[in-house]
Amino acid sequence: MDANEKVQDMIVITGHLADLLERENAALKAHRPGEVKAMLEEKTKLARAYEVGIKGLRDAPSSLAGADEDLRERLRLLARRMEELMAENARLLKMAITVGRRVMESFAMAVKSVDTGAGTYAASGSIAMRKSGRRSAPRGPAVTINQSL
Repeated sequence: MDANEKVQDMIVITGHLADLLERENAALKAHRPGEVKAMLEEKTKLARAYEVGIKGLRDAPSSLAGADEDLRERLRLLARRMEELMAENARLLKMAITVGRRVMESFAMAVKSVDTGAGTYAASGSIAMRKSGRRSAPRGPAVTINQSL
């Protein structure tokens, strides 16, 4: 594979990954986690291909020596765009994770704060009031066993 083909391959991979990051960022901003999840497999594949390609170019910079300058400039511009998109993506993902964690913590706190003691009955057969002034919900119907059998 000659230098122009290598650069062209990286342009294609980088362009696809940049487009996907733009879509994912838009989905994150619009709070559409289903769309983000649907893009995960494609994002993983493109990110791996991008990483391998960039590593190959960094390990053998002389392989780019014969590449057309216009192609190299296109790749540089795309790389800058990728850096911006990845930074935004990381920020949006961190924010989404933080919000999700806070929502789950709020749910957990709400569940823990509910008075879930066993229901007790007053002499009249009604559910007794707790000290908090709330009624305890019975866990199930009262059952007695006839042991005379």
